[in-house]
Amino acid sequence: MGCGAQPRQARWAVRTQPRFQPAYNNICPTTRSPQTFVDRPKHSAVFLGMEPEGFGTDPVVVDETAAHAATGTYTTTSAPAHAETNDDAYVYEALATDRPRIRLITVWQGVRRASYPYPPTDSDEILCTIDAFEVDKAPSYIALSYTWGDPIPLHTIRLNGRHFSIRENLFDFLKAFGASDIGQQKHYLWIDQLCIDQSNTGERNHQVSMMADIYRNGQFVISWLDRSCFEAFHDLATGHLDFDEQYLRMITIFSNQYFSRLWVVQEVLLAKDVKFMCGDVSIGYGVLKQHSQTLKWRIPSAECDNAHSLFQTKDSLAGNSMNLVYVLNHGGSVLKCGDGRDQVYGLLGIVGSSQHVPEVNYQDSVQQVYLDTIRIILTEGQNQVASLTIDCAKRLGENMFLSHGHLVATHTLLDDIRMRAIYGVTLYTPPRPIIHAIGVDPPESPVEWWYEHQGLRYSFPVQSDADQSSQNSSYSRSQQHGAT
Repeated sequence: MGCGAQPRQARWAVRTQPRFQPAYNNICPTTRSPQTFVDRPKHSAVFLGMEPEGFGTDPVVVDETAAHAATGTYTTTSAPAHAETNDDAYVYEALATDRPRIRLITVWQGVRRASYPYPPTDSDEILCTIDAFEVDKAPSYIALSYTWGDPIPLHTIRLNGRHFSIRENLFDFLKAFGASDIGQQKHYLWIDQLCIDQSNTGERNHQVSMMADIYRNGQFVISWLDRSCFEAFHDLATGHLDFDEQYLRMITIFSNQYFSRLWVVQEVLLAKDVKFMCGDVSIGYGVLKQHSQTLKWRIPSAECDNAHSLFQTKDSLAGNSMNLVYVLNHGGSVLKCGDGRDQVYGLLGIVGSSQHVPEVNYQDSVQQVYLDTIRIILTEGQNQVASLTIDCAKRLGENMFLSHGHLVATHTLLDDIRMRAIYGVTLYTPPRPIIHAIGVDPPESPVEWWYEHQGLRYSFPVQSDADQSSQNSSYSRSQQHGAT
């Protein structure tokens, strides 16, 4: 609002939203923008290794398709983002919403291939089935953590007897898993690229919000590294190497793009156990962590910092939760994701359950998600705003790829809040909140950011393309009514 404008009724801008429920609310956002980064590490629930407890009995599943009434399973169908547009393409069926549900994958390769319940048309195709389960009645499963990789080339698999297109890194995993010893037994997997209808935004919102529990409740998580480090991984797992040879292999493995993806953080931190897999070889979490420590203390390498940090954080977390500011400050500062909103959504699973966090909604713009997040960290439960919080809010805007105009406006706003917080320490007795509300106008296409303090609104215009060269944002001050 410019000087001389009519005063407006102050609004309490912090909106009440349902608390994030990690149990049934958070599977990773699954579509990453290929234009910015190679897609994020993907995940999927699977149980590798031992036969899951109770695996010998038929699990209780949702029965919604008459064709499968006899077996108690139902297949899903509704046009997926990666399905082929022909009559033979697999189509999802919407998940029922009366209770939390997830889909799980089974791979039918090797000796199990002959038992595939649908007629295959090509002997070389990867055969899978997909079934839906109520969360509290689902069988044991393994969750997959991986990177989606480049959008091309695509490969076709059979899903419930129909064609479904997937990206190459997942295709490589399914081949390796199906050929492995564990793949010769029946195991359920949770893999976001297959288990979530990527074309259904509502389902994505719901499943992404369930992701924390999906990874937390799996028997263990498979961390799949792409083929780029296969030889080094194989040598480290099976060979007797001297230190120099071991060092070179570790550099190659820990520099893998998997460790640079933001979604990997919560997928690994929340897992009961982690098995790293590349090709047909696997290495346990403890073994790879020991290699990481050896590398860090003997010959440190900046290329491997993300891997070192991941192992260190998992050990220090040990079931404890972290606050939102800490997570945002340390989780996404050097980690990549293609969708700016995932700088927030991709870390919510490791935030304490008692804390208020933004609600997952991929229909919201990046600016809206950013606003919802800084509303929480700047206005809730604070007597004064710490400098660390201001720095967190600034860095978050940069990591979320806000436009230059929005970054100039928000940085100026945040610096103004910082100064008000500094002087407010001596001005207020007892301490009073620095920020009463924060928002944008108009909400649909913001041209200014603002915050309210002691009945006054301070506005910071968003620079247009024409005046982005100017780094000096001005703000106007207007007397407000109704704010204290």
